[in-house]
Amino acid sequence: MKIKVLFFVYLFIECCLICTVGCTNLSGQLNETETLSSNENEINKEDSIIVDAVSTLENDSMSQNESNSPPGGASQDNPDTLANSNDGAESTLTDIYENDIYKFEIEYPANFIYRIQDGEQFELLNPRPTVSINFLSPTKASSELGDLELADLEIRAFPIEQSMSLDNWLASNVQSQGNTLKPFQTANIIGRELCSSTMAFPRCSYFVFGESGWVFQLIPTSVEGEIMINSFRFSE
Repeated sequence: MKIKVLFFVYLFIECCLICTVGCTNLSGQLNETETLSSNENEINKEDSIIVDAVSTLENDSMSQNESNSPPGGASQDNPDTLANSNDGAESTLTDIYENDIYKFEIEYPANFIYRIQDGEQFELLNPRPTVSINFLSPTKASSELGDLELADLEIRAFPIEQSMSLDNWLASNVQSQGNTLKPFQTANIIGRELCSSTMAFPRCSYFVFGESGWVFQLIPTSVEGEIMINSFRFSE
């Protein structure tokens, strides 16, 4: 009888232990689940904060771009806008340079200056120009580089035999393999545009045959220089 009582007591104690362990494990699992859920909520909150911050920055950037846009909403890269910006550029060509020796004249902005260099300064050039007339903006004219500063437009004059054509002179003197040569024309002159195959600057220049026995090379390095070429003409 005592043995049976002890046996049932033993079973009761075992059952209590099993229930206690099970309850403890279940409580731990519930705590872990609650912790994971809490961490997930914190992560979601942080993600939401980051998304809101990025959205705010994007909206601020768009507002700033709109405020900096030119009137009418035109883009700075719009070809029409760039073209229109040069429509009134020729009106700035208020002064006229006339050369009675080489029989040409050209218009240039009033705030530009011109410098004349004789052929002695071009000993290393082949062909060697007889003269070079340089038109410079105020910024370039005051540059510390001095005569080394590239002019907005440089005009060089080369002697040519009256019996030689412009194309023959170019082929004999300046045209080389890889360069491209094509016709060009303004309202006043007809000539040839010669562009180098290399990335040398300036890459292109314009050649014109003058009836006075000279070949003129026009070398622009700026928009102003290109516009000035349109006003180049031969005088009587």
